[in-house]
Order: sequence, then C-alpha cells, then structure tokens
Amino acid sequence: MVYNFGVSSQDVGYYAGMLSSAYNLSQMFASVFWGRCSDVFGRKPVLMFGITSSACSTVIFGLCTNFEQAMAIRFVAGLLSSNSAVARAAMRDITTEADRTRCFSLMGVAYGVGFFIGSSIGGILSRPGEVLPTLLAGTFFVKYPYLLPCLTSTV
Repeated sequence: MVYNFGVSSQDVGYYAGMLSSAYNLSQMFASVFWGRCSDVFGRKPVLMFGITSSACSTVIFGLCTNFEQAMAIRFVAGLLSSNSAVARAAMRDITTEADRTRCFSLMGVAYGVGFFIGSSIGGILSRPGEVLPTLLAGTFFVKYPYLLPCLTSTV
C-alpha cells in the first residue's frame, strides 16, 4: 500500500512503520480517556462505540489515495479506538480471580491469531483489479485497490 502511494522502494519500510505507529501513538494517548469513559458510562456503550468507529475508520482507510490521508485516518482511528483498554477492563469484570490469568492469556492469543489471519486475508484480497482485471474492470476496486480487504475486515 505504501509503495503504491508513490514512496520509493528503499523508503517503504520507514513509511510503513510511520503508518503503523500513528495508530499506536494516538491510541496510547486516548486509552486513559476511554478507560475513564467506560467507568462513567459503562463498558458496553464504550465497546460498541469502539467497534463502530473501528469499522468506519477501516473502510475510510481503504479509500485513501495518498500517504497523508492514510496517516491522518490511522491517527484518528487510534484516537477513537477504545477496544483494547476497555476490553481488558471488561474481562476483569466478568472473570473470577481463579480464571483471570487464563482468560487474559487467551485474549493475547486471540490478538495474535487475529493479526496473523487478518494480514494473510488482507494480502490475498488486496488489489483485486489487478488479480481479476476482466471481472473487475472499471469498478470501484480498481480505483481503490485496498478497499476490498478493508471492507472484508469490517464484516
């Protein structure tokens, strides 16, 4: 994706790292806010907001046509992402002391499996206009080659 934004091949790693870091950096600042919101308004509404904002920002990310747009949406997505911190708090609320360690470790495993499977599916579904040019010629997926994996991940 970064390479298709016009970044030289020798700088792709640097810019891809910046793109990934934008999300994590903004999420780091917003986590305390979302944690406090979940204490005040409840875990469920904050988690539902996080899921909805994540889905919307992922679709918008698939519509990005340059690096600056992608950086901006990844930064905003991190600010709106309440799931990580609040899910851990919810896990603590619903588990007993005896089960907590096992449940938290399973949560980490689920994140790891999700990152692995999600990246694999995203790579397979990216640039569908190049993979199936006769079927998808002139469609939305030619102009936005990374929209299909982003749409798929929101479902």
